[in-house]
Amino acid sequence: MKKPVIGALFAVIGVSTLSLGLTAVTLGWFIGAGGETDQEMLDGEIGLRGYFFSGNGSEEYPYEIVSPVHLYNLSRLQNLGIFPEKQYFQIGHVFDEEDGPQCINSDGVYADYLDMGPFCASTTFRPIGSESTPFHGTFNGQGIPVRNLTVTGYPEDIGAFGYISYDGEISGLILDTVTIKSTGYSNSSSDNTYKLFDPTIDDLFDEHGHYFVTDTSLAFKHYNGSTYQSTDLKVINGTGGIQYEHLDDSSNLVSGTNIYKGYFVPTYPTNVPNDPFTYSWISSSSLIESSNALGLDLDGDQNADNLIVFNLDLLAGAGDEQGEFNSGENMEVDARISLIASVTVNGYVYSRVIQSYTCEFFSNSSVYGDGNVSVAIYCDYVAPDTSTTHSTNYHHGNNIGFLAGHLDGSMSNCYVYEGTFDFNSGSEHHIICETQTGLIGEVGTNVINTINPDYSSSTTGEIGVMNFTRIYEGIRGNVTENDVIKGGSDAGYHYISYDTYINHNPANHPTNPSHFDLYEGYLRHNDYDPYNYITKIERDIGSGVWKDTTVPSISEANETIDYNSVDFLYNNVIEDEKDEQGNYIANRGLGVFKIATPWYSYTPGTAYGLRMYEKFGDCMVINGAPKTKVYFSTAEYDHTVLGQAAWGSGANDIQPLRATTLPSYSDVGSFDYPFSRDFNYVFELDLSQNSDSNGKNYMWNTDSMFLTNYLQSKLKDKYKRAIEPGNYRFGFMFRSAENKAINSLSAYMPISAPGNTKYQYQTGVYYPSNSIVFKIANDGGANVSVVGNKNDISIYGFNSATSSGGVTKLYTMKCANDSTMDSHRYFTYDYDPLANGATSTETVKYSENNMGDNKALYAHIFWLPKGDYVIGSADSTTKANLYYLAVQGQTDAEIGTTALANIGNTLTNVDFLLERPAKSDFPNSLHKAEFDFDADFNTNHGVFNVTTKTVSAEKYLSVEFVNSPSFVTSLFAYAYANDPKFYVNNSVYQQKMNVIPV
Repeated sequence: MKKPVIGALFAVIGVSTLSLGLTAVTLGWFIGAGGETDQEMLDGEIGLRGYFFSGNGSEEYPYEIVSPVHLYNLSRLQNLGIFPEKQYFQIGHVFDEEDGPQCINSDGVYADYLDMGPFCASTTFRPIGSESTPFHGTFNGQGIPVRNLTVTGYPEDIGAFGYISYDGEISGLILDTVTIKSTGYSNSSSDNTYKLFDPTIDDLFDEHGHYFVTDTSLAFKHYNGSTYQSTDLKVINGTGGIQYEHLDDSSNLVSGTNIYKGYFVPTYPTNVPNDPFTYSWISSSSLIESSNALGLDLDGDQNADNLIVFNLDLLAGAGDEQGEFNSGENMEVDARISLIASVTVNGYVYSRVIQSYTCEFFSNSSVYGDGNVSVAIYCDYVAPDTSTTHSTNYHHGNNIGFLAGHLDGSMSNCYVYEGTFDFNSGSEHHIICETQTGLIGEVGTNVINTINPDYSSSTTGEIGVMNFTRIYEGIRGNVTENDVIKGGSDAGYHYISYDTYINHNPANHPTNPSHFDLYEGYLRHNDYDPYNYITKIERDIGSGVWKDTTVPSISEANETIDYNSVDFLYNNVIEDEKDEQGNYIANRGLGVFKIATPWYSYTPGTAYGLRMYEKFGDCMVINGAPKTKVYFSTAEYDHTVLGQAAWGSGANDIQPLRATTLPSYSDVGSFDYPFSRDFNYVFELDLSQNSDSNGKNYMWNTDSMFLTNYLQSKLKDKYKRAIEPGNYRFGFMFRSAENKAINSLSAYMPISAPGNTKYQYQTGVYYPSNSIVFKIANDGGANVSVVGNKNDISIYGFNSATSSGGVTKLYTMKCANDSTMDSHRYFTYDYDPLANGATSTETVKYSENNMGDNKALYAHIFWLPKGDYVIGSADSTTKANLYYLAVQGQTDAEIGTTALANIGNTLTNVDFLLERPAKSDFPNSLHKAEFDFDADFNTNHGVFNVTTKTVSAEKYLSVEFVNSPSFVTSLFAYAYANDPKFYVNNSVYQQKMNVIPV
């Protein structure tokens, strides 16, 4: 029997009803007696009124949100500070077991959805939770769609939920047609909310700024053996204060809680007449809590200190989940302390982060023993890259997302079908906004983000992946044997046209539309047709300007023929381009790498393209037969120690000995030079196993102590510390920029030794032409993984500020083999965890027909310090083929690894939807888009829509906005579905796009 609708249970909180200050409002004052054992008899009361359908907020009997006013009541009560501790909420009530949980909308009809439209048309709905009143609760939407919700935002976090604390949990929230309005804030000089946005308040910590900045700080009181010594952590304009790189004391057991020998003391403005603001602090993680919460009396006066302390119990190995951190894997967990200013105006609490501090926790079992931790503490501020102090470059802006503005807790199985961002539409003081995924404005430092793991790693300045097979297929498509293409000759030059596979007009090629956009401006084309992309060939295909010809079979025999290649224009540097503000204009997934095409002197305005063959050089990508095995080579020649000479050629040359057995003993010091010059241990890596590796690197679990010690001598984290065996980051990384397995390689770029002719990319910057250049920006250096063949490959250093370039050979890997000297023997490695990483101790001999110079692929790991580099062939007489190149910066978001320990906060199964959701579809039958975006918005007014678009009966995500005047500062969109396609203002993109709209 369905429960009747009782009007008293749908009370709306009016401003006059609960206009109490935060200090006067406590949960105990509002909670009614309740306590009935029958859930239907629980009244959902808080105080003397019923604000929810039923329930008492416990895990057993959560508050039930059945009508639109109930969701509004949650928002209003939360933002008044009524729920300072965990409460439980859910959408829907089970009126009838057969129907499951249902809602009652404004028309009084039971429904499988909650329609907020009529209610929001007359009542302003605010985000649930803010920095000053964080949402600590557990919210279960039960997959019941919430339709037509309109949320009007206030600082600093805007979405259906505003700020979700580290102990908050959101699941099953489905938003169907949602509008998030960021209207700005009052311009009235008498309105204290506007003062929160005074331009003199900034995370840049301008020493001439607002008193928020000058009079607020955080001190760390460190126990020096007898007393606590206070040190101010605040950094103003990059100077002053102390940045603790590490606190290396062992953990100290105090009152049963593992904490460091120290605590934090915040200082707030105290001498401001009639100061309207209240001050507080929050933590993004349970690793940082108040001494009150932990029951600690640090100064011995038996008073409640309410100081900020570390709570390291979560990291001490208490339980399987927490034990991940201290399992000897050098894991990391980050947290942030934020100092908050708040003001209450007309019953609403407005808040702003005025300072913040980053704490990085590291397990250091190899240094301090199991169960011990070190911590680095940094004051967050934005500074130029040239700053000599640690700059986190973190700036807490106004965060906007459909589901939440800022997530420090957990969110799972939450989805959005069609949404709108409406920015700065009123006459108020306009503000800028940013969003990290579109769905979430900002994902906290302690949250494991699984919805788009590659974005941060592909855009960071320390990481890059160059997979020439992917580049080739992204431009040319999959050219197969016997495909008919256009060929021809002009003035004695023979060429083929990509026209069959690439065309600027998507209508002409509906199955392959404009998938070359990211490289369009760099492809070589015919003089008279800028969309007719061409390449040179080595064979005569007949006379005439154009002649159809057939693609020959792609096999090892003709692999070096340029017939099956992609050519780039000369005098260009191809990279992931940014504007002056550091925002991406085009993100090609190259990361730190740049392709410097050949220098060529030409007269501006003259023809180019077709007739530049003789000057073009080798800056092309050639496709050949797929290769499914890579042979990891340990041999490395260190020119910084041994001089410029390297392994030569000829009968009298001393080549490194190809080992046939693994030594029974070794240690990390065994691999000092000249050992690595004179001995080469080669291990077969089967790429067909890669898709089953669960993101772990090759050789991560090898049972060979010799190989383990070798890798440990090479692999270092971002602090230049050795990475321990068994860690996800241990071994040879072989992943794509999208963190996907690579099962074969077929395309490569021929590389020569970098020449003396340099290409001036921009004033004062020179790159060696016809090369791949990259920069290691991390002070701790980085690991570089290389796959190639045909000739030895070298890493060169160069000086980009001089026209001569200062090219210097630094390190060389062994990837050429002379069959008269080398027996082509190798050791086998089995990644299978069930095989415990079995590595053979005796080599097997490969058929020389299948392992010649141009057949086998050889891999190697370099460790490089901070600097500028170019990769090329080891000598000027023989080219090398480069198939794959990766810089592993060892950052928190490193590709293919799990650098961050999971202490309970995750973002998973959060997405946009392509079809209108129904309760019955949840959770497994929803049509997910597998799409998210990162964007910045300025203070102009604008409307940004995320909808669906139907093309040939297929549905795709569509992003639409009118950017005049410009309000979208930058937009990065990423689709990772099986058919990665989406639309931005009716232009189609494959997988990724990154533009600054005009």
